[in-house]
Amino acid sequence: MKVLSCFSRAVVKVLALEMLLILASQSIYDDLSNSSLVERMDRKRSRLETIYTILTLALSGIRKTHIMYRANLSHQQLNKYLNLLLEKELLEIQENRYFTTHRGHAFRTTFEDLQSILSEDHTLDIPNPNYNLRL
Repeated sequence: MKVLSCFSRAVVKVLALEMLLILASQSIYDDLSNSSLVERMDRKRSRLETIYTILTLALSGIRKTHIMYRANLSHQQLNKYLNLLLEKELLEIQENRYFTTHRGHAFRTTFEDLQSILSEDHTLDIPNPNYNLRL
């Protein structure tokens, strides 16, 4: 069980690093109202979930207004997210349609993996730091 927990921790760290590599830039925090990307209690969904929703909608190509209605975003919110995703090369525009890029697919996969790991109902075996100490 300890091997599995160490493996699980390693997987979480790798996935978290992947997520940070895709999104870790100070401009992300600045572009999205100077707040962190973690879920806030006063919001219905986190910014990462909104980004995931937009990237999912754009898998087969979608127009801007359709993203706005299906993701339930205001025009101002939509423009902020689209500008961010285009800047980070997670989305691309072809003939007035938005498409998820390879990086966008990587983000989606990483986000899904993190969600599944965090939603698992088990605790990790955390070793007692005093276990090997001799008095």
